Amino acid sequence: MYRVFSLKNNLTYGPIIGGQVIPEDTETINTISSDVKQTYKGDVFQLHSEADKETNTTLEKNDLLKKFVGLNIVSKGFITDVFTPYERNIDGQRKLFYTVVIEKNEKHDYDYSFIFCEFDNTWGQKLETINIPYEVKFTGKIEKLRPGVVFLQDCKMIK
Repeated sequence: MYRVFSLKNNLTYGPIIGGQVIPEDTETINTISSDVKQTYKGDVFQLHSEADKETNTTLEKNDLLKKFVGLNIVSKGFITDVFTPYERNIDGQRKLFYTVVIEKNEKHDYDYSFIFCEFDNTWGQKLETINIPYEVKFTGKIEKLRPGVVFLQDCKMIK
């Protein structure tokens, strides 16, 4: 089973059967079991802009954006910065992570959100040797959203 989430008329919950999404109107992200893969199919760089168009108040926008936390994304963009690696305690073990900035275009475009994407240490050698801006197809899970910024964790580059 596979679930699709996106904004506006594309905010759809349900399994894909034969290439079609079968809506389940009463389901919310809180009622979906963790064994079901959840993916946001819209443009992650436009998430905030789309939310602005659909809501009248900051409260409404924040409520709408909460629905996207925990969803997986697949997108393309440009790595425009790589931060110094840092350690975090995960399940009682110290692990090294890299945060990179990914933008829709090679240079910052204020019409789009930018992404902080967290990669684990297995990506360290690649991230430390790329030439910026670096075009990339990537995947990750939406951790949180702030005005103009999408934070992703468990990021991976896709070849």
